[in-house]
Amino acid sequence: MAETFTTAYTKHFELIVETQHENNRRIQEANLEWKTNMFSHLLNKLAFDSLKPSDHVAQWIKVWLDQPGNCAISITDIENTPIISVWKSRKSIHQGIEIPASIRDQFDHIVSAKLEGKPGQKLFAFYSIQADTKKGALVSSLREQIRSIADTNKSQFKRMILAQMIGFLIILIIFIGFQIWQFRRLVLRPLTFINRVANRLASFDLTVSHHPKSKDEIGQIFQAYNGVIKAFREILSLAQENGRKLSKESEQIIHIFSRLNNHVNDMEKRSNTVVCSAYQMSSTMSSIADSLNGMKVNVEKISKSTDAMTNNIHSVAVSIDELSSAMNGIENNARNGRKIAEKAVEKAKKTVQTISSLNNAASQIEDITHIIMSIADKTNLIGLNAAIEAASAGDSGRGFTVVAKSIQKFAEQSTRAAINISEKITTVLDFIDDSIKMINDIVKPLMIWRIHQKQSQHQLKNKPWSQNKLQRAQTLQIKIQVKLLVKWIPCFLMFTRLLTM
Repeated sequence: MAETFTTAYTKHFELIVETQHENNRRIQEANLEWKTNMFSHLLNKLAFDSLKPSDHVAQWIKVWLDQPGNCAISITDIENTPIISVWKSRKSIHQGIEIPASIRDQFDHIVSAKLEGKPGQKLFAFYSIQADTKKGALVSSLREQIRSIADTNKSQFKRMILAQMIGFLIILIIFIGFQIWQFRRLVLRPLTFINRVANRLASFDLTVSHHPKSKDEIGQIFQAYNGVIKAFREILSLAQENGRKLSKESEQIIHIFSRLNNHVNDMEKRSNTVVCSAYQMSSTMSSIADSLNGMKVNVEKISKSTDAMTNNIHSVAVSIDELSSAMNGIENNARNGRKIAEKAVEKAKKTVQTISSLNNAASQIEDITHIIMSIADKTNLIGLNAAIEAASAGDSGRGFTVVAKSIQKFAEQSTRAAINISEKITTVLDFIDDSIKMINDIVKPLMIWRIHQKQSQHQLKNKPWSQNKLQRAQTLQIKIQVKLLVKWIPCFLMFTRLLTM
């Protein structure tokens, strides 16, 4: 740094000297311009000849050399060829055509100016300037003094710079130590505490809290930590509360599921009862169908016998004995038909009773189905509440969300199953009502036929008709009853098949 300062100081002084030389040069150039103009006028008046310059010109040039700073003057032509030159040394003034090179090399500054000789003739004045010896000696002495001062000041400046650097280093060490102490007190300690708090938070210890007095970035971080801890506490309390609610709801769901299981078991038992009753009714209807088929065969036989008897009565050619035997056969067939009809009526009554019990069982199943639907609705509502509570619990309630979705899905399946069972039971009830109506429609003609048959027999026995009229009336009555049976038996068979499907 001392060398840099000395170099800068020397350069500054040299710059001052050069500036002064430049100013002197400018002054000399101005003087040269003035002298050149004046010299041009003199050359014109003296009738200057570039080939043979006169002695007057040399004298005038010598006069100019008397001025301080002027060492030599040389006049050349336009091609820079010397015409006349005058220079001075320490002892005398010399004159010649060209300035010697040994003297020319001693000049510090050379200035040239264009001169006007005769009209149309252009000359150049070679104006050489050398600094004054006294000024040069002064400048040299000043430079030596500057160097000596710089050398003496260099050591002092080095010592001063060294002392300043030592002081600066001491101050810097003190400042760095203070900054380290401040950094440890204001940054490292709070960061260490923040690390401990973060580790305790990572282990879900929410009892830690800190209330800093400073409001800087560390204090803001602690405030943010306190806010996070408070939010975690609220979330955990809310999660615990929601967990308790969910536990209660789960217990209710389990209780409802147990009740639903009991109802399902009960419904299964009653369904088995209904199935057994249906099988029993099917077997009963099958037996009724078999009986009706047999009765149809007998009725067809009776109808054929009646037709044959009618033909025989119209022909009157048949003997009374044969008619009597035929009537006995017809009476036997009629008695068999009546017995079959009575059995059909009794079985139809049993079928009606079975269907009524089946109707009651189906009604009970429908009531159970309504209970299942209400339980499914409550289950769906509980699942919806569980889903809402799980959603409010956030990430901690994801498991509860899955349970809630499963509960809702099970409730939907239970509802659909109950609706399907209800629809099927409604269809069965409608079919049972139709079956009861059909059986009643079948039973009524059979009962009416049986009553008419008894009345006809009673009337025929009480009236003293002839044997021929009696036989004819019985035959007509039997024919009417047989046609009525033939008319209703196909309908009864069709309804029986429908019930046994």
